[in-house]
Amino acid sequence: MVPEAQALFAILENAHSQVYLGVKALHEKVAACHDMVELTELAWTLKQSHKYADDMRKELERTQKTCERLACLLWTKTDGGPIRSPSCTATPRVKMMASLPHRERDPEAYAALMSYLKIPPELWGDKDNYDVVRVHWPGFVDYLTEKIENGEPTPPGIDVTKTYPVYGLTMRGKRGSAKV
Repeated sequence: MVPEAQALFAILENAHSQVYLGVKALHEKVAACHDMVELTELAWTLKQSHKYADDMRKELERTQKTCERLACLLWTKTDGGPIRSPSCTATPRVKMMASLPHRERDPEAYAALMSYLKIPPELWGDKDNYDVVRVHWPGFVDYLTEKIENGEPTPPGIDVTKTYPVYGLTMRGKRGSAKV
């Protein structure tokens, strides 16, 4: 399986180089362009190109997360310690996730959570101001993980039966292993 991953890495590395140089050259031409139709067409083409790149990023990330979860699962059957590969050293980590209450479907739980977080109701309770304050999901996951690790109860509005662990790896590349 590793040779396939190495081949994919080589393809992506080459494509990245070509796209980066192409976009850089295009950017220089854009600065000198004064045709709004041409600029609009270019903007549309770049937007569509961005979608392809983003789809590729999402698929790579999905597969990476699957690898991380499976490695953590296998790690639980060992005596612990970091996982050492030729390219990196990884430390398994567990974060606690939870379903956040929905502002409209579960207003009481949502209000309890916002109150607990000391967020004034005028920033979340008024339909005109819904987007003023939102819970930052990655930050909340870290916050919830810390509370659970310390044996503290989950914040009001969070259903403890809807919390679940998510396994991942913290990875550090080894010296001289910038490439796969």
